Amino acid sequence: MFNEKFSAIVSAPTGKLKNKKGQSVRSIHFTLKAEFDDAVAAGLDKHGKAGLAGLRTRGLAEIKIPINTIAAKIKMRAGDDRVTFNATGVELVGKANMNKEDTAPLANITWAIDFSEKVWQFLGKNFGKTAQVDIEARQLEIEDIDSGAEDESNSEAN
Repeated sequence: MFNEKFSAIVSAPTGKLKNKKGQSVRSIHFTLKAEFDDAVAAGLDKHGKAGLAGLRTRGLAEIKIPINTIAAKIKMRAGDDRVTFNATGVELVGKANMNKEDTAPLANITWAIDFSEKVWQFLGKNFGKTAQVDIEARQLEIEDIDSGAEDESNSEAN
């Protein structure tokens, strides 16, 4: 996923407004929908690899991995439209298709950025379309998921 180009569907751009120390701060959250494959899993260290294995065997229907410690430079291209921006990860939700065995799991990767009119226009214009995405990790650290949550997930799968 990092430092490799991949295709993803642009989804769910939403504007957010927060009050920080008396200042209104606008941001954008959006999701990239892509195949949850070995490249995506490798970018998420042991959590991604273990999650992908569980989704592939359908021992897990869904996994959630917080990625809020990841900072990245993202380049996106859809047709003739291009945009580059810095983003912070929010969460990756991986889902297995429980109805079709030969279908790869999907990853919904949510990102947050400071508000930018150029990025907002790109996301709005290309909503639902496939974009070529290149993510360059600036800070790559996945938080350990507490063992209680992992035990819960494993007990649900059994």
